[in-house]
Amino acid sequence: MNILGGAPTKYSGEYPESEPETGALCNYLRFNENIKMILTFHSQGEEIYYGAGCGEPPRSKSIGKLLSKLSGYELKTAEGTASYGGLTDWYVREMGKPSFTIECGKGENPLPIESFFSIYATLREMLFTAPILI
Repeated sequence: MNILGGAPTKYSGEYPESEPETGALCNYLRFNENIKMILTFHSQGEEIYYGAGCGEPPRSKSIGKLLSKLSGYELKTAEGTASYGGLTDWYVREMGKPSFTIECGKGENPLPIESFFSIYATLREMLFTAPILI
């Protein structure tokens, strides 16, 4: 790690949950039984990923199909490097509950601020419906 220039791209820490904010989030999710599903938001691709390369929790595919229908985003299973290392993958493996990565929008990364309203408009129905799906 270059102290003057920051960490390398995609640096995730010395070991799983070594970073304080990551450990805190994982513990919050581990010990909060009220959380039944999580959605993580990334940019870009207009896709929804489910599963974690180790199977999928009950109802994940059916919930994913509904999220896809509500958003117009394509539903895909996570494969290769997309199937491990992220919060969605950790939650599926550790907690055995549905988790989805929503790849928002399309275009140049980072997406311009001007595209945020149209992305929100596209995802709004999905965002407000997701809590009642589980």
